[in-house]
Amino acid sequence: VNNTATGSMPTELGLLSNIVRLYLGMNALYEEIPSEIFDLTTLEVFSIEHNAFYQEIPSALGLLTNLKILGLADNYFFGTLPEELSNLENLEYFLIFTNYDLTGPVPAEYNQLTNLAGIYMAETGITDDPDEDGLNRAFCWEGKEYEAFDADCDVKCSCCTMDCWG
Repeated sequence: VNNTATGSMPTELGLLSNIVRLYLGMNALYEEIPSEIFDLTTLEVFSIEHNAFYQEIPSALGLLTNLKILGLADNYFFGTLPEELSNLENLEYFLIFTNYDLTGPVPAEYNQLTNLAGIYMAETGITDDPDEDGLNRAFCWEGKEYEAFDADCDVKCSCCTMDCWG
């Protein structure tokens, strides 16, 4: 899209059954993600960064199991991270930074996302939820390393070098 789209994301995008990459970033889209998007099971990249979506992150995104890149950054998503995103077993990059009203801990089930190479979640209200050993096992397990782990300073990643905001 040419960075001039405004309003709602067209539901007709759901008809693109073989689409692999959907970049709608840097527009002025502001209504909810239409449910038809969750039928695009061939998607490997779904990027709607730098828009004005105002909703909870849809748990139905967990149906897009071929996703390698999920870009939701710089919108107005709120609430907690849906546990269903742990179904995205091919996910390599998860970008949710600058969604100030996202809150709560990262679901422990995210430790199933073993292909993750980069996590970008600074400037959110996401908190750390360590286990009894003081480790956040949602992102850290033995032998795991990241290319990038970008979070606010109160989120600890004991298994990686991270950039810290705040």
